[in-house]
Amino acid sequence: MACVLGVERRPMRFLRNVAAGAKAGVLAGVAVAILFFIEDAVQLRPLSTPTTLASGLLGGGVAGTMIARVVSGGVVGAWIATYTLLHLIVFAGVGVMGAFVLEARSFWRAVLGGAAYGSVACTGVLYGAQWIVESPFALDALGVPSVLLANAMAGTILGLALHLQQSDQEVDGPAG
Repeated sequence: MACVLGVERRPMRFLRNVAAGAKAGVLAGVAVAILFFIEDAVQLRPLSTPTTLASGLLGGGVAGTMIARVVSGGVVGAWIATYTLLHLIVFAGVGVMGAFVLEARSFWRAVLGGAAYGSVACTGVLYGAQWIVESPFALDALGVPSVLLANAMAGTILGLALHLQQSDQEVDGPAG
């Protein structure tokens, strides 16, 4: 019977990690969106970052052209909404991977590991997406330091969110 209970706990733990990672990833994605929203507002260029990214990722190359045709023929608001949805889905995926990769039990491991993970994973996904859709725009227009710092911040938030969720699970006791 103990073996049966052990088998039942593993899928629950797996699903709990997936859910925790997705929540942490969406939180990190929202933080990045807010950061660039504020940066654009300070520079008096409202919504220029999501517009630039949306037009580049959804409007460039073969894959981007197909997506652009689906997204209302290029209406800027629809592009930004679609890009925002994709942004949050990708961050949820990065968060799910982070839930299995990051050691978030310790506060400092969550912070430092999260910053490193965010810098590598998020930047890799961004440049990978640009390459996949054969985007003609250069991410350098956003500024590589801004992208790296935003992704390090996202990773830190991701790590901290996972740390807090793991701490809550330890306090509540093992579930499943």
